[in-house]
Amino acid sequence: MHADGPDTDKNDANEDAPDVEPKGLASLSEGSTDSVAVETHFDGWAKSYDADLEAWLYQTPDEAAAALAPHLKEPDTVLDIGCGTGLFGRALKRHVGCRVEGLDISAKSLAAAARHGVYSSFYRHDLQTLPLPFKDDAFAAAACIGVLTYIEPWNGCRRET
Repeated sequence: MHADGPDTDKNDANEDAPDVEPKGLASLSEGSTDSVAVETHFDGWAKSYDADLEAWLYQTPDEAAAALAPHLKEPDTVLDIGCGTGLFGRALKRHVGCRVEGLDISAKSLAAAARHGVYSSFYRHDLQTLPLPFKDDAFAAAACIGVLTYIEPWNGCRRET
């Protein structure tokens, strides 16, 4: 395993990882806005993602949940944009009993998140494709942890309200 994501060695424990890095996504630090590359990368990494980030001592989901939780109450619903395997949703549920819904491009990451039983709903959606599948003001809050490097800067997804 290297710092940029899953190894592509077929002998690695992550046998679902692609044989080569997808075109347009050489590393996590570079990011990519190629939706197919992002989906392929995270589908290949879903199985070991949580263990890898734990080994890296990645704290951002916990820190973001701790920062957002005081502004929420139990009946609120939060959208976890780019929820991946559910690290943020699990962290948020440790702080507050709100509902959490997850949205991600990676079907395998969504399946991994579902196994934890934290999210009330899931949506497989490419954030490059607008509009998002929600009505305005459908959520009390939305969180987007480690995702914006994969979104075109001015595609309308990141508008201010």
